[in-house]
Amino acid sequence: MACQDCPSEIYVSRGKGLFGVVLVVAVEHEDSCPWLARYAPDGTVRATPHGVVMHNARTA
Repeated sequence: MACQDCPSEIYVSRGKGLFGVVLVVAVEHEDSCPWLARYAPDGTVRATPHGVVMHNARTA
């Protein structure tokens, strides 16, 4: 989930969804990350019945 081009940090936790426990993953990219600039310059959130994955730029 982390890029090879930037020192991303990944945070994982459990949350409660409509049907029980879900996995919540937040990937925090460097502002200069090429992947984030190409695919999700404003950040992105993907939710499924099993979990949530968020990609965002690191803020100071």
